[in-house]
Amino acid sequence: MKNLILNGGIGDFLQFIPYLLSPEASGHAVYVATHQKGVENLFSALKIPVIKYFYFSNTDEKNIINQELNRISGIQQPPRAHYFKSNPFPTKSHIFSSDNKVIGIHLGGSSYSINIQKSLGIPTKNIP
Repeated sequence: MKNLILNGGIGDFLQFIPYLLSPEASGHAVYVATHQKGVENLFSALKIPVIKYFYFSNTDEKNIINQELNRISGIQQPPRAHYFKSNPFPTKSHIFSSDNKVIGIHLGGSSYSINIQKSLGIPTKNIP
């Protein structure tokens, strides 16, 4: 059994999910360190058991959490994937009448990620 740490926000977690849903991840202990509110709903909906959630709102809190997590033997990040082989989310009827494909867009960042971007002089993730 491996100890897996998922660190980040929703964009990061979506990249970890293909691995977490694969048979090879079965039985691994999952820990989540995040600035994303309500992330428990994502893992609950996908039936991915999480040992513990750690929440941070600034870099100092994130560093303290990471120090605590590093004390867990053999903790590591799972591999990332940019595409799902199949849709892991419950399907619902289409809200559009067209047969065109729908693309999801991550329109903005959390207050944590926006503050980090501002502090580094990086344009924030948002669409005017």
